[in-house]
Amino acid sequence: MIRLSNLNSTSLLVIFTFSLLSIIISEGLGLSYGRIFSFYLIPLFGIIFLLYTYLKNKSLLIPKYILFIYLLFLLFSGFSTIHSSNITRSFIGFLTYLFQLFVLVVSFQYPKTISKALPIVILISATIFTIYSILLPYLAINNYSILPKHGYQFVYSYFGSHNHLGDFLVLAEVVLFELMIKKRKIIWVFPFLFFLYLLLTSYSRTAYLTLGITIFFQSFFYFKSHFINSNSALIFIPFITIILLFFSFFATVQEFREFPFLKNVNQILANQNLLKPKHLTANRPYYFYSGLKDFTSNPILGVGPNNLNIIYRQDLNKINWTYTSHNYFIDILAERGLIAFVLLVGIIGLACYFSIKHISLYSFLYWALLIMFQVDYLFTFNSVLFIFILLTGTIIAKNNSLSKK
Repeated sequence: MIRLSNLNSTSLLVIFTFSLLSIIISEGLGLSYGRIFSFYLIPLFGIIFLLYTYLKNKSLLIPKYILFIYLLFLLFSGFSTIHSSNITRSFIGFLTYLFQLFVLVVSFQYPKTISKALPIVILISATIFTIYSILLPYLAINNYSILPKHGYQFVYSYFGSHNHLGDFLVLAEVVLFELMIKKRKIIWVFPFLFFLYLLLTSYSRTAYLTLGITIFFQSFFYFKSHFINSNSALIFIPFITIILLFFSFFATVQEFREFPFLKNVNQILANQNLLKPKHLTANRPYYFYSGLKDFTSNPILGVGPNNLNIIYRQDLNKINWTYTSHNYFIDILAERGLIAFVLLVGIIGLACYFSIKHISLYSFLYWALLIMFQVDYLFTFNSVLFIFILLTGTIIAKNNSLSKK
């Protein structure tokens, strides 16, 4: 029997990989209770590895100022929860970030292990989501109930606007592009192109925009670092990818249907995936304005975690609502107030600074998530927020270790 305190680095990596996969896959497949399961797996993940740290007689490595700032953030989030009109919803939002505290502490404790495990987990998860997404329509023919009942998953277009599979594949493409450039083996080109095709047909403009911007900066960095030179055939891959992504971005928008070729592409994409027509802004300005308006109603404590309730008129006869402004920073500001916002953004800002100071694969993954968080509600996914907090702690921790050398 293997004792928890006697694990070697390989065993620890395997356990980390399995733990991360369990959290991401359980929510991402959209199965019954999968989202709830991933919600409670997150603190369990933290407790197990903190127990391992205790058994190894190791001290906590998270800087005291980071821990203090995050605890202050939780304190003001707690005040916002008590003050909210719907305490039940707010308490769940409070627990979300309380559980992420365990993740943050673990990320400082094991940055090297996380750095090795995360790319593997992203590629395995992307493969599983892809296979299941392709098979799902056929499986649903005889069992319609198997289709996900909410939009917090990566395999099915629940709202009929786009498939979040494309958003998750952004992370996989960033990892594959890194492998393709640094390993210089053609084998990595094939999964990159396959995932790119699925990303393009996901109809997700968030994915198009994010991958286009991230690949541009990745290419620029690798070109400056001489991983790519002007005579290399590799230079054509990011160039063609960016053109395809931005072409697809405009092809999915109704306002550009006056151009015949774009109209034909739009119809093919929409009909193939049974998706609804898209408008250029997709109500985002209204969401942002409504979120900021909620902030001004209570700037100090906010309206409470998960209490943002934006009502909008989709047409003259139908009113819909959303519980998010689709912008991470507006949500934090409106729901938890200015003080909590400044505290959390302080930690994120520090991670951004270090991600620029020491550019790596994890920098590009972090930037990709931040770009997506500006226009989509992916930060409300337990698994995506989990990855984001893991990267936040890992980036800061790796910088601290470099500074000590």
